Formats: sequence, structure tokens, C-alpha cells
Amino acid sequence: MIDSTDSAEQQRLEAIAHTHRYVLRPCRDFSPGVMMPEGDAVNFPKIIDYFLSERFRETLIRITSGTSSFIVVPLNLIG
Repeated sequence: MIDSTDSAEQQRLEAIAHTHRYVLRPCRDFSPGVMMPEGDAVNFPKIIDYFLSERFRETLIRITSGTSSFIVVPLNLIG
């Protein structure tokens, strides 16, 4: 979890999110998360592994709007 990392690591992950123009938003379990277009998940190997685990059921949020869909995943998965 990101909670156990130091503030420098959290700032690094937030900078990555900002670079990709992703929005910081809490996950379902209220851990720090990032909202991104669902199609972008393939660009992050840790997110693919996350989808294969059972953990995603506790933290993932999926948002759909018209033809667009977004997901909120734990922030540490984009690093």
C-alpha cells in the first residue's frame, strides 16, 4: 500500500499521475488512487497483474459515461 511508503515516493507517484493527466481519487477502500481511462491500463504491467488478483474486487472503481469508461486503481500501481 502507498500508506507504508514515504512521502517522497508518494510525490513521485503523484507526479507520474499528473504527467499522464490522471486524476487523484480514493479507491473503494479509501486508499490513495488514480483515475484513468480504462484503455490506459494496458500501459502499466502492475495494473494487469492487479486485475488478475482478487484484490481488485476490494479497491477498483469503474465509472462509465456514454462511450467512455474510467477506472480508479491504487496509486502505487502506476509506479
